Amino acid sequence: MAAVGVNVGDGGDTTGQQQHPPAPIILFSLTIFGKFCSLFHWSGHGLIMRHVGAMYVGAGSRQRKRLMYNRMSAILRTKSSVKVALGMDGRDIMEVKKCPHREVDEADIEAYRRDGFVVLRGAVPAGILSSLERGVDFNMSSPSAWSNDYAGPPPEGGADDGCGGRFFDDYVNWDRIPEFRHAATSGPLPRIAGDLMGTRSPRFYHEHVLVKEPGTVASTPWHQDDPYYGIDSMNNVSLWMPLDPVPDVVALRCLAGSHADGRRYVPNRFVDGAPYVSVAPDGFEMLTDPARFWSDPRQRSCPANPGDVVAFHFRTLHAAPALEDHRGRRRVVSFRYLDDDARWSLRPWKTSPPFSNGGLVPGDLLDGGRFPIVDLDGGPSSSSHP
Repeated sequence: MAAVGVNVGDGGDTTGQQQHPPAPIILFSLTIFGKFCSLFHWSGHGLIMRHVGAMYVGAGSRQRKRLMYNRMSAILRTKSSVKVALGMDGRDIMEVKKCPHREVDEADIEAYRRDGFVVLRGAVPAGILSSLERGVDFNMSSPSAWSNDYAGPPPEGGADDGCGGRFFDDYVNWDRIPEFRHAATSGPLPRIAGDLMGTRSPRFYHEHVLVKEPGTVASTPWHQDDPYYGIDSMNNVSLWMPLDPVPDVVALRCLAGSHADGRRYVPNRFVDGAPYVSVAPDGFEMLTDPARFWSDPRQRSCPANPGDVVAFHFRTLHAAPALEDHRGRRRVVSFRYLDDDARWSLRPWKTSPPFSNGGLVPGDLLDGGRFPIVDLDGGPSSSSHP
C-alpha cells in the first residue's frame, strides 16, 4: 500500500466542512473510478474510492450523507491526499511535513526510558483533535469486523439513550479513515514517536479507538500490550490521546519501570480475566492476581486533557478504572509505533490485532504496505524493507 505524507499545516485539520455536498452522481462516478483503479492494481486505495462512493450513494439520511461528504473532502482536499487515496505514488516510505507542536525534550526522553511512560502536555493541535473526533464518529457508525461494542445499563439517574455503560473499541482502520491516516503519518505524532524511540524512521503499527460512555462498570485490567502483538521490538511507543478530559479518578495508570524488569506476562482475557493459555511458554509467566498492582507503590496516575499525550512502552503494565461514577465520555485514540527494524513474530495464542502473516515468517522485517515507515527527514530512505 503506497502513500505519501500530507502537510497538516498549523492545525492538522484536513477535513474542513463545506457548504454544499457534491451531487450524488459525482460520488457514484468515484465508485466506477475505484473499480478502474482496482483493474490496474493501483494499490488498495481504489477500493476505498469505490467503497466511499457506494456508501454515499446508498446513504439514506442527510446526516449520513454529510458524514460521507466530509470523508470524501478529507481525501480530495489536497493533491497529496489524492495520491494517497489512489495509491499512485508507488513508495512504502511516507514523508512527514513539519507542523508546530510541543517539542519532546531530553527530560521527556529520559523519563520515558526510565519509567516506561511520560505525559506530554499540549502536544497535539486543536485541528488534529477535531479531525480525530470526526474520524471516531465515522468509525463508530461504520465499525470494522474487528470491532467490539458492549452496551450496558444507563448510568443511575440518566436517560436510557442506548449509550449507558457502552464500551466500543476498534483498530486498524487508518487505511479507510483519512483522519486517522493523516494523524498517524503527518504532523506531530510520528515526530513524537521518533524522538522518544531515537529514530528518524518510525514504523507505524496501527491505531486503536477506545470509547467508554458514562456508567461503564468494567475497568481495564492491568496488562502489557506487547504479549498481544505478533511482533518483536523493544524500541516502541504507544501514543494514548484522549479527546475528552480524563480526570484522575478515571485516568490511565502506569507501573513505573515495569517495561524494563524483564518480565513478560501471558495475556488475560478482559471479559473474564481468564489467561489465554494455562501454561506459560518460554519467555513468559502467568499474570496472577493483576489487581494487586492497584496498590503497588510504583503505580502512577496519568490524568490528561485533549491535546495531551500519554506515551508508554508496549511492555509497561497499565490499567484504567471504570467510569461507573464518572459522568463524562472517554474517547481515546492510540497510535502505536515501532522502530524500523521490528520483526514479525508468532504467539501461542490469537494476537490482537489478528493480522495475517502476509507471507512473513518469524524474524522477517514487517512489510511497508501494512506497516509503513514514516520518513521524518522527508528525503529518500536507503532501507530495503519489503
